[in-house]
Amino acid sequence: MSKDFLIRNSRLQFFAATTELLETLSRTFPECEDTKDVLLVMKNVTTRSEDKMNESLNDWHTHLTTPLNSKKQSMQRRWSA
Repeated sequence: MSKDFLIRNSRLQFFAATTELLETLSRTFPECEDTKDVLLVMKNVTTRSEDKMNESLNDWHTHLTTPLNSKKQSMQRRWSA
């Protein structure tokens, strides 16, 4: 298996799982318009463009690796040093 195949497959699985999560949330909370909007964007915009998928993955990674409260995190590091 080539590296390119693994990268492409991982990306497709990420978006399939994210779409499934949004569909489940939409069914569980049918009154939530925000979830429906995000699902529509995911299906009709993000997954239809390589550039949008790359942008979305980069944004997801940035949010995942950013502390929720960077000031608090910084203070904790100072005290534990």
